[in-house]
This record gives sequence, structure tokens and C-alpha cells, in this order.
Amino acid sequence: MLKKFKVIFDYPDNVLYLKPGALFKEPFEHDMSGMEYYSADDFKHVIISRIEPGSPADEVGLEKGDEIVTINLVPVSKMSLEDIDSLFKSKDGRSLLLEIYHDNKYDNIILTLKRRI
Repeated sequence: MLKKFKVIFDYPDNVLYLKPGALFKEPFEHDMSGMEYYSADDFKHVIISRIEPGSPADEVGLEKGDEIVTINLVPVSKMSLEDIDSLFKSKDGRSLLLEIYHDNKYDNIILTLKRRI
């Protein structure tokens, strides 16, 4: 969010100024999957912590506690959380192939991103 602004700290007056920067007019993208996740075990595992009801993740049956193993055939252990976030914010209507570990088995699902705001 702050990359859209030039941030100026005025310490003597205890004031923070935000001026529109070069990226100010770029659209603000958010997560289009409808899930929250975290990384575990030194960023080798990505675990789903929450699914938004009615979201694309909910519609394909993802659940809290599921592990995302690969995204588009790339292991998440080779990706940063920023890379993963960028994929889930990338484009309305984009389909991602996810390999999910759930109930002691691996499943492949296609998650189609959807702009929700």
C-alpha cells in the first residue's frame, strides 16, 4: 500500500505526510482466491488457515488445514510468500493448478481467481 505514496516523516512536529507517488493510480489488487495461509517449517510448507465463505477457494472445496504443495507445478518450497501472494493477486479469471495435501492424500484442483471487490 505504501508503495503508492511518497512518505515524509516530520519528526519535530510529530507528523506523517503521504503524497501520491508514481504508482498512485495503479489499481490496488487484493487476494482473489479467498484464502489465508501461512508458511511452516522454514518456508517449506504452506498451510491454509482460513477460507472465506463463497470465495473461489470455498467453491473448489479447500479447507482450513489443507497444505498447498505446488502451484502450477512449481513446489511452494521453491517460492517465497511474496511470489505466492502475487499469483493469488495476479488476474481476474486466471486459473491456477494447485496440488493440495488433504486427508492423507494428494489432490490436484484448478482454482479460478475472481475479483471480489
